[in-house]
Amino acid sequence: MKAGTTTLYKDLLANPRIFMPQDKEPHDLVHDDVLTPAGVGRYARHFRGARADQICGEASTGYTKRPTYEGVAKRARRLLGPRLKVIYLVREPVARTVSQHYHLYSSGKADPQIDRAIKADPTLIDYSCYAMQLEPWLDAFGPAAIRVVKFEDYIADRRRTIDELSEFLGVPTCSDRIKQEVAFNRSQNKPVLRGFWHHIVRNPIYRRVLRPLTTPAFREGVIHGVLPKAPPPPAPPSLQTVNWIIDQLLEDTHRLADHLNWPKPIWDFEAVRCKYAKMPAGGNDANASSGD
Repeated sequence: MKAGTTTLYKDLLANPRIFMPQDKEPHDLVHDDVLTPAGVGRYARHFRGARADQICGEASTGYTKRPTYEGVAKRARRLLGPRLKVIYLVREPVARTVSQHYHLYSSGKADPQIDRAIKADPTLIDYSCYAMQLEPWLDAFGPAAIRVVKFEDYIADRRRTIDELSEFLGVPTCSDRIKQEVAFNRSQNKPVLRGFWHHIVRNPIYRRVLRPLTTPAFREGVIHGVLPKAPPPPAPPSLQTVNWIIDQLLEDTHRLADHLNWPKPIWDFEAVRCKYAKMPAGGNDANASSGD
């Protein structure tokens, strides 16, 4: 969540050998009923438009939202078999946490002051604990089946990343189709779901019956025509809060490096502290390119 998944989804879809459903995040695997006959059929329908020469995928961010959703990797193994390949985007975790807070605040679900919200909503930390999120997938599929992508490297050179992921997925690359200057799903000025509209789009009947009957272009037009725009980003976290976030994530970040055989954590937290120490009030980077 908030780590570039929408942009990656669009970049992978530029390859004609890759099929993903129009509903980017079906989230079927978060529910036990995906293993029932009805659930299997419902999940399979997402991919009924795929050709025989295409590989299939989807981009549900809820698959790495422990402890909100548990058992996803085991269900994926049972439903899809041991040959599944997994791509996991990881963003500098303090920036990801700040971006998630802005996402929640924009939807009316969080205190505008992240210094208070961070203590009230444990998911702001949990979803940035990348080792904790990754471990069930490593247990289910093994490290060779998983590619961890650093968000900052991906955004800096999307074509190179897509070339590497195409090789990982076993398809010819089409990175020349990617428009490097176009990022998708930026948070700032994005329409937000609140009240009535939030209940509508989260309703299972809408997600499973009505949404598949509409096109992305139609939904995009309705969203931009009806919903209010996101508010400006609130003030960034205080340095005290940044230090507290880092303290919560430090052990997990080292564990992630161990899992991936990296010599050290991939983010320099001292540089992160300096970044927020210099940041003027209201100058956070919540509007950076990121996926839901």
